[in-house]
Amino acid sequence: QVSSIRTCLDNDDAGRRATQELIRAGFKVEDMSVHYGSFKDLNEYHISRVREQQKKLEKAPKTNNKPKPSQTKNTIGQ
Repeated sequence: QVSSIRTCLDNDDAGRRATQELIRAGFKVEDMSVHYGSFKDLNEYHISRVREQQKKLEKAPKTNNKPKPSQTKNTIGQ
């Protein structure tokens, strides 16, 4: 029997009403929208986070991970 629910509903009137209906129905509800409160929904939050990470990667200094010729071992003919 289900007694508790973790919700990730939209952060709008409909999402809040649905959460309240679940509470009134007797469920213990953990409303996860507190973690993405400034966003419309969980998807918008994730998209924002991905864009932040992309910007950080674009700003990071480019490194050349290729070894210099002097650092490689010539195995031809050995």
